This record gives sequence, C-alpha cells and structure tokens, in this order.
Amino acid sequence: MPREFAKNVEERKQLLKKQLIQKKKLKKDLQRALKEEGYTPEQKQAKERKKRPSPFQKQETEKEKKQEEIQERMTQMQRLQKHISLSKKTKRGQPVMKNVVSHLLDKIQKSMKT
Repeated sequence: MPREFAKNVEERKQLLKKQLIQKKKLKKDLQRALKEEGYTPEQKQAKERKKRPSPFQKQETEKEKKQEEIQERMTQMQRLQKHISLSKKTKRGQPVMKNVVSHLLDKIQKSMKT
C-alpha cells in the first residue's frame, strides 16, 4: 500500500509540473502574438502612496514643545526681574529712580531699533 501511495504522489507531481509548463508556454505565446500585432501593454501606474509620517515626528514635536516651554520660562523670568527692579523702594517708600529711568531708556532704545 505505501508503494501505491508513493506512485500517486509522484504521478501527481509530474502532472502538476506538466500543467505549469503548459501554462507558461501559453502565456509566452500570447505575449509573442500581442507583440507581433503591435500591442504594447501600458505600464502600471504607480499608486500614489500616502506619505508616511516621519519616524522622528514624535521626537520633533516634543523638541518643539520643549523649546516653546523654555521660551515661555525666559519671558516669565524677564518679566519677574523687571517687576522686581521697578518695585524696589527707598527708605521713605519712594521708587528707586535709577531702575525706572533705565527701564524707560531701554524702552526708547527698542522703539528706535524697530
């Protein structure tokens, strides 16, 4: 019985091999005939692929957020320093004019540059 099974398997392999060869021949003949008639198959148009997001996009956005946070902190620190310098008082409760004048001078200089 195992020999019969082995024969069937071998016969099946040979049959499949013949069928594949026949299909290849037919396909080749068809292409040859089409070529003789002047038919040129249109090349497949490349499908428009969706742009994949950058693998570093998440890192880039995090970096941008971090830079924005740093910028915000810097502006807050500058405002705090300005507030502290302008709110200084003398012994008698008057504002220190040195800080006020330097602040006004800085404002004027900035306006002249722009």
